[in-house]
Amino acid sequence: MERRRFARHAVAVPVRVKDGAREVALETVDISGGGMSLKMESALLAGTKVKVVIEGFGEFDGSVVDGGQVGRLALDISEDEKAKLADDIVRKLADYMPV
Repeated sequence: MERRRFARHAVAVPVRVKDGAREVALETVDISGGGMSLKMESALLAGTKVKVVIEGFGEFDGSVVDGGQVGRLALDISEDEKAKLADDIVRKLADYMPV
């Protein structure tokens, strides 16, 4: 059984995804230190390189892992950045998490 390196947190956080000249406002379904699932009205193609802006966290390079109504993005960041992002997510998104 495959174990995830970072826990996924089911939260709805606004993000902006930049695909070349196009910028789309989306919302997360869940987020982790290494990526996120997003609600998408129009699918992005798997393999597409994007910039992901997460309010309060910064802008990250990413790539679409899976398109569709709920698309998945992987963040193309270093292991140190992933660990820091995971810590930031837990700290900053605690208010969004269900009790």
